[in-house]
Formats: sequence, structure tokens, C-alpha cells
Amino acid sequence: MKKVIIGLSSIVIIMIATYFVVPSIMMNSVKDKIIEHNPEIENIITINHISSWGEWFSEYVLVVEIDGQKFQIWSNDKGDITDKEALD
Repeated sequence: MKKVIIGLSSIVIIMIATYFVVPSIMMNSVKDKIIEHNPEIENIITINHISSWGEWFSEYVLVVEIDGQKFQIWSNDKGDITDKEALD
């Protein structure tokens, strides 16, 4: 019985770690792709994932700096900008 509890707790720990680590890895990958495809972006200030589990696509919203001005951009997981809005 003790081995079953240890096994189950190991699975739970792996699931929790995956829940927190995988999105971070995905966001870093998207940051790299956005900078690679859009060299005019000087700085990525924030990035957030706005899609839900089970959706066929991933979408990200970022606040970036271009020529000293802040913009909010939307991007897919390939680093393509789908929309852009200047911030005040």
C-alpha cells in the first residue's frame, strides 16, 4: 500500500511540474520566434497565453517596445503578429 501512495504522489508531482514548466517553455519559444521574425521589436515587456487547453491554436498577447513606443501585439505560436495596437 505504501508503494502505491508513493507512486501516486510521484505522478501528482510530475503533473504539477508539467503544468507550470510547459507553459513557460512555450512562452520562451514564442518570444524567440517573435524576435526572430520581427527584428523591429526592441524589447518584450510582458507575454501572456490567452488560449485554453484543448483549443486547436495558441494565441499570445504581448506588450513590446518598437522605436521607443509601447505596443500590444497578438501573435500565434509561430511568432507571426496577427494584430497590433499602440499603447499610450
